[in-house]
Amino acid sequence: MRVGEVSALDLVDFAISESVFRVNGKGGRDRLALIVDEQTLRIQRDHFELRSQRYTHITKEHLVQVLRERHPWLALRFAS
Repeated sequence: MRVGEVSALDLVDFAISESVFRVNGKGGRDRLALIVDEQTLRIQRDHFELRSQRYTHITKEHLVQVLRERHPWLALRFAS
């Protein structure tokens, strides 16, 4: 997944009971992404926790910084 796709996810896009989330990809096309392991689930929970804080908007740069701090083994890239 692209950082922009991850940062655009919202709680309504996530179906934890089915381990699936809806991703709005390039060209405005939606697709389903399956959660395949516990690490992915943990990363998504961290992301939603950040999104639910008092901030009305979290930038991609901030999200990448926090995810790198919490999950240093991730290879995160994004286009400015």
